[in-house]
Amino acid sequence: MHLVPDHGEVSAPLGHHVREVLTRRTDGWKPPKGGGLYRFLKLAKQETQRVVWMLPEASQRRFIADHMPEADANATDRFIEYFKRQALADPYTLLQSLPSGKDGAQIQVFKGLSLEAALYVASLTGSIIHVDTEAHWAQLLIHAQPGGTQSQSKWGAVRQALSDITIPVELNAQQVAKRINSGDRPPIRNLLRRLVESISTPEGGADPSVLATQIRQVRRKVERTGKHNGDSTQLPVHLDLHVPPAGFARHEVQRMLVMFAGVTKPQSIPCALRLVFEEPKADMSETPLLPTNQAAGPSGTASN
Repeated sequence: MHLVPDHGEVSAPLGHHVREVLTRRTDGWKPPKGGGLYRFLKLAKQETQRVVWMLPEASQRRFIADHMPEADANATDRFIEYFKRQALADPYTLLQSLPSGKDGAQIQVFKGLSLEAALYVASLTGSIIHVDTEAHWAQLLIHAQPGGTQSQSKWGAVRQALSDITIPVELNAQQVAKRINSGDRPPIRNLLRRLVESISTPEGGADPSVLATQIRQVRRKVERTGKHNGDSTQLPVHLDLHVPPAGFARHEVQRMLVMFAGVTKPQSIPCALRLVFEEPKADMSETPLLPTNQAAGPSGTASN
């Protein structure tokens, strides 16, 4: 694994030149309005638009034909001009042309813990698993417990109480570090710890109905913590709790715990939490990928 670059791989003049160009091209550029998940989705949409603007003209014409088959030759020409204007005005559009086909292919790699690795680490450290994607949640429910197993009904009240709370998740690492150093812990933190302990040891844990009541009581306090100003970047989420009767486990993970970690009696993971993100509100003022005929005119006016 190549972690430290060789001196020959770093070009200081190139780095200074890139910074100079980016500083000049982004002068006056403003990030999308709004915050949280909406801003991330807006940036992703802008990147999709950027890819279309950078395509060769022949590829752009095919794109228009596929998405707007009713567009005639004049409308297509106006769309092409619109793409060119947007590319010139956008500071993040590549200056060089983007080839199509295999020559212009890009590889995108997303890294994350596999299901087995997550189960191994969670079992070894006495932790629970939480996920923030539908795919990982489905994988956990299908492959880490008997298929179709429902969450224990005795924890239904707690599950409902958690799903009713809008919990702000801070994305700004500096803000997170600042709150940790100052001892500013989320008000629901201790209740979640008690919940996990109660699920793990039901004979000595708190009653589910009592926990559900306590969670509802801190709801207002939890939601108030999301009203921060300044550099705070938060996403509103809800928690989905799943408590399988036998916990989460896989035989191969338990064998690894015995063989490589020296665990004599591997324990299953008592529960899991899914972070369900709220859908962002749509912004009707955002730039469309394909403009209307009026917006696509060479001078920005409608053509009769």
